[in-house]
Amino acid sequence: MKRWFLASTAVLAVVLTLVSLASMPAAAQASKAAAKAWNPPRTAYGQPDLQGIWNYSTLTPLERPLELAGKAVLSEEEAAEFE
Repeated sequence: MKRWFLASTAVLAVVLTLVSLASMPAAAQASKAAAKAWNPPRTAYGQPDLQGIWNYSTLTPLERPLELAGKAVLSEEEAAEFE
């Protein structure tokens, strides 16, 4: 009786594992189809259209100033001076 219960539990575990693994590729395929459906807006030249409102209010400059080339971190005073 114990062997029958153990065997049926093992078979049930294997079946549940296979069913759960079989559904994963289907979910992944659905997300790929949804990703292909959206096309980003393009300019007349075919480049992505990046028009919009861009907020540059940050202490991080686009390029590192030459006087700070060797420093990894600014002190509090240097950061306040840089603002």
